[in-house]
Amino acid sequence: FSSKTLDESFAAHGFAQNVDKEQLLANPRGEGAGRIMKDLRQGSHTIYTDSRYLGPHINYRLYTRNEVKIRIKHAWSAFYSFRRFWLLGVSKKAKIEFFMSMVVSVLTSCLSVFVLDKVSFRLLSACYYRMLRRIAQGNATQKTDVNGIKIYRRMTNGQLCAYMGIVSCSTMLRVQRLKFLQ
Repeated sequence: FSSKTLDESFAAHGFAQNVDKEQLLANPRGEGAGRIMKDLRQGSHTIYTDSRYLGPHINYRLYTRNEVKIRIKHAWSAFYSFRRFWLLGVSKKAKIEFFMSMVVSVLTSCLSVFVLDKVSFRLLSACYYRMLRRIAQGNATQKTDVNGIKIYRRMTNGQLCAYMGIVSCSTMLRVQRLKFLQ
């Protein structure tokens, strides 16, 4: 679309563009991409490496790491704002329901539209499982008895999910993506 066409379609509904908030995201690829970026930076336009406007944090190389890191930060903030609740003698089911509605919703909100790379998914799942282990308060361990000595070992993530009665991080994201595509 040209800027004129966009202005006309906005004006028909009583809106106008705010060109002061306009940001230019450039993503040259291939041979000579560095030279092109250098030329663009020397021009009259300001080139941004990422932008956030009415939605997710978009990187010029279409990486999701920045968005995932921001969501992890906000999820930990939500998790710690309820730190007293996790220590109360409330049932495990109530804690999980609260965790899913107040923390996981922040962590995975609108991530169904992204295809996460391996690093981003690892960051997201590590945060998810760390929070679950904190909610379990040491109960997420395997106790084995060897010659009368009790040995406590950390449960695997799959065993942790089974113990807490919820799905794994990857399954949760897959279900959200399927709901998004319907």
